[in-house]
Amino acid sequence: MLEMRYPSAALILRSTNKWGPNGLGNNSVLVGAGLCFKVSEYISGWLEETFNKTTKGGLYSTVSITDYYTSNDFPSDLVGLIYEANPWTHIEGEGTLLQLECILADQPMLSNRIRLSNKKDKLGMTKIIIDYQTHSLDKLKTYYELQIV
Repeated sequence: MLEMRYPSAALILRSTNKWGPNGLGNNSVLVGAGLCFKVSEYISGWLEETFNKTTKGGLYSTVSITDYYTSNDFPSDLVGLIYEANPWTHIEGEGTLLQLECILADQPMLSNRIRLSNKKDKLGMTKIIIDYQTHSLDKLKTYYELQIV
């Protein structure tokens, strides 16, 4: 199941030949490097006023970057974004339904990567290995956020 999340890097890493011993297009050995994970949360609520956010029945989306903190205590500038789009559920109620997704990213590190194992799966494909360590700034951000909740 995990394999399906990283098909592009795994495909390139497995595409070795005499011209590309590290995989096609991977002369820099950067394919699979810099692996980041995202944490996502959905929230919804009602605005008291009623208005139609769609124009001519079309789709819409709004993105707000949250890479800002005014506190000097916050350990990093990299936080995440808030994304609003057409409601994914239809709930009857008074006013306008607002649904948001908050996506938080971790600090990218080249050492976090996907690489190939020496073992094969039941179909004969080379298995992948995920090397991942939490960045010290991510640990500090988590600690900071837990203190203000």
